[in-house]
Amino acid sequence: MMRILILCTWAALIGLVALGGCVPKAPVSTKPRTPDQVSVQKQVKTKKPELTKIYQRESTIRAQQGTLKFTLYITESGKVERADIVSLSGNLSPALVDAMLTAIQDWRFNVKNKVIYSFQVQFSRS
Repeated sequence: MMRILILCTWAALIGLVALGGCVPKAPVSTKPRTPDQVSVQKQVKTKKPELTKIYQRESTIRAQQGTLKFTLYITESGKVERADIVSLSGNLSPALVDAMLTAIQDWRFNVKNKVIYSFQVQFSRS
């Protein structure tokens, strides 16, 4: 990846972008786009401490740390229809992930439309 970046940068400097096809990608925005996504983002911020409490409880049973990516599929009525949790790093136990999934399924959001919202949380012992 670093080699490609250097080659693309070099090609751009000497004017070979058109020949080499090195076109930098536009940065991917992680900011919410719709009012419902903005609302969900604010509500998730208030609900994250619940996930931290679950982590603290589970990490007393088994030492663990890592980063999880949560993707919530929220209905028009604000119910979490589905939640996907993916481990991005670390050694977080399946029991921890299951406990978080159970908690998230009870979350409700104030939205008018269906929303898919993703966020990441890094868990580590202080």
